[in-house]
Amino acid sequence: MMKYKAWCCAVLLAGALTASSVQAAGLRTVELSAKDVPAGFTAGSTEGKALFVGRTDMTARAAFMDMGLLSAHSFLLNYKDNDIVKYAWIGDVRLGEQGLQRLGVNGSMPVISAQGKDLEASSLPEVAAVINSGRANILAPYTVVEPLKEIKKGLYTGTLQVATTEKGVTYKEVLHMVVYDNIYFGPTLRILAIADDDDALLWPKLKQMMNVTK
Repeated sequence: MMKYKAWCCAVLLAGALTASSVQAAGLRTVELSAKDVPAGFTAGSTEGKALFVGRTDMTARAAFMDMGLLSAHSFLLNYKDNDIVKYAWIGDVRLGEQGLQRLGVNGSMPVISAQGKDLEASSLPEVAAVINSGRANILAPYTVVEPLKEIKKGLYTGTLQVATTEKGVTYKEVLHMVVYDNIYFGPTLRILAIADDDDALLWPKLKQMMNVTK
């Protein structure tokens, strides 16, 4: 069984609420909250290392910031299967303008009216295209399992797989991903990372946490 190091990251800009609904790109979007953890799971640490980030020498939060991304809000999820504790990681990773540039996308945080209508074109189509091409390697190298597709206006979903080798051992993780615009932070990736061996068990139980809209 694949073992995880304790890993996850969390940072919020001042004044932002972690459990609120906001209007973005015409959608009612929901901020990620530990209060919404499904039955059977507990929310764990908000600091630690993340294997899929490709940096084991620093916390995930520091690694995302070191990459030039805007911020992240995340936490570890713990699930006890008989006497074995299994782990998953979920987070909203906010790209910011510098993060978009690192991806090769010429974009910025969308300007949204009080009525929830975009006043500037979203960069989400370009972000999805770059990730689907396999060129978004500011993270560890990955394989596209299910390409990001727009399931409704301003909302893309897909699945990646990352293989990380540490001390001669290769760890495979499945990254379930939703790409959307957040009114406070702009282009955002909601990522749920699960060990490949545990995905069949944990994904059906956790997929409700990938719902970013009301």
